[in-house]
Amino acid sequence: MSFLSRMLDGFFGRGNHAITVPALDGALRPNMALDRAERLASGERLDNICALGDAVFYTTGAQIRRLGTKDPIATLDDDVAFLVARPSNEAMIAGLADGTLLQIGIDAMQVPLPPMPDHITCPTAAALGEDNRLYVANGSKDVTLGEWPRDLLEKGASGSIWRIDLDQGAAQPVAQGLEWPAGIAMRGKELLVSESWRARLVRIDVEGGKPREVLGNLPGYPGRISAGADGQAYVTVFAPRSQLLAFVLREDKYRRAMIDEVDPQYWIAPSLRSGSTFLEPLQAGSVKQLGVLKPWAPTRSFGLIIALGADDLPLKSYHSRADGAMHGVTSCCETGAGLYFSAKGDGQLGRLSPAAVLAPESMPDAATAPAAAPKAKAASKAKPAAKPKAKPARKSSKQEPKA
Repeated sequence: MSFLSRMLDGFFGRGNHAITVPALDGALRPNMALDRAERLASGERLDNICALGDAVFYTTGAQIRRLGTKDPIATLDDDVAFLVARPSNEAMIAGLADGTLLQIGIDAMQVPLPPMPDHITCPTAAALGEDNRLYVANGSKDVTLGEWPRDLLEKGASGSIWRIDLDQGAAQPVAQGLEWPAGIAMRGKELLVSESWRARLVRIDVEGGKPREVLGNLPGYPGRISAGADGQAYVTVFAPRSQLLAFVLREDKYRRAMIDEVDPQYWIAPSLRSGSTFLEPLQAGSVKQLGVLKPWAPTRSFGLIIALGADDLPLKSYHSRADGAMHGVTSCCETGAGLYFSAKGDGQLGRLSPAAVLAPESMPDAATAPAAAPKAKAASKAKPAAKPKAKPARKSSKQEPKA
């Protein structure tokens, strides 16, 4: 029956074959919270964020840095794919793109851990569970982490979730056949996983089982997930969906020719940062008016973080719109000082204050705030307006007849 329903969906253009994109409304109503956030650091390939107490750490390629210091605390042999806090050891677990696992303390001491299995060739995210079990998301077995647009255009579905025993080194698969799992977080005895190419969040039992959708039809591609206070969670959405891309994914012949003949940077595909060249593909519709980029223009990149409740439903969201400068958000982390996030597309690390986290739509913006109206000066002894003088009656040119 499911096969028949998929056939009918493909014929009528509905379900997974539809080219419609959900509107940003309700809890996902656009705002400018990310662009109004405090900017704390910048760097090329700025990505993962992790907090240990009051200390905040982030990565730039193969380097791990501590916020507020100049030099990196560690320079590793390959790019850091994920960074996970390990508070019990006052350390972090760094997973490298080549499969290496390291424990790095606040004092920068490095301790090797059992490596990831050979099946994990594209690590995207990880979460630390009970009994020293590390759950790792493998985006794809066919491409590397930096080739994620190719996996989308080739309709990849080879992602998986693995459980690694950090004491024994044993690894077992928890779920397979996922479409680019890019984020993972603990939810009791379950895992909350973002399945990017299906634009949804699913729950999976820690011992394995079939994914159960808890939030679907998102307006973008969900990425890493981080735990928040009071059972909440934050999910980053690293790129937007579009009707143009949905149409291209249905046209197999055109899509195959584009992959084979066009430079990847000019593919009709989402991006962490767009607008750098006039050669980029654009969706039909006016993008600029009078030389100004419209915030609601069709775009290949944006910035978005969604705050989820304990029931995994959206509570609020934080945006950088088409004309913003905080695009390609790939990681975030909440502390008592607020919500830290990395905009990899623009190479920025920002922080939303606790007040902004609670009410993102009420953040002040000096650049757009209306100027105060000048106070009118009180008139001293206003004189009454002079009455207009009556005009004399005009004499008639005709003489009255004599009696």
